[in-house]
Amino acid sequence: MQLYTNIPKELNGQAKSAALIMMVIGALAMVLPVFFATLSVLILGGAVLACGALGFVYNRYLSQKGVTNTSNLVPILFVLLGALLLFMPALTLSVAGFIIGASLIFSGLIGWFAERRIVNPSFWWQLRHGITALLGLILILSGANGAAWLIGVFFGLNMLIAGANVWIAIAGQQRSL
Repeated sequence: MQLYTNIPKELNGQAKSAALIMMVIGALAMVLPVFFATLSVLILGGAVLACGALGFVYNRYLSQKGVTNTSNLVPILFVLLGALLLFMPALTLSVAGFIIGASLIFSGLIGWFAERRIVNPSFWWQLRHGITALLGLILILSGANGAAWLIGVFFGLNMLIAGANVWIAIAGQQRSL
């Protein structure tokens, strides 16, 4: 989170509280990454399911107004996806882990092969690409728990840094006054 404007002086207390809450949530997410990743999938599932239900309601409203060119295919897909996210979060995390892991493997292999084409390839860069591919394979093999751990830790780190950035911005703003 980046602050682009100064916070009014009377809101400094609330902004510091928000920054502190963000840092606590970030730290908790890093300590309990599987819980936070599963919770985020459940929140996303509820939102997608609600969008699908609202799509049905909206299409019904349109048909009552005489609009007959509406399709319930998208709301049906949203309801199905929302239910899948809500009732099978481990499957969702496994798919996310597979996609992230496959991307890491692809990135590592492409980088390794590209580095090999250089006249004097760097051992350390080749090692880096090999480790990237190996981490992708480990992530795929670890399934939902590995993906949940990765997502939870990244979420936590992001929240912790965002909260710290807000806190630092407020402190810098107060020093300049």
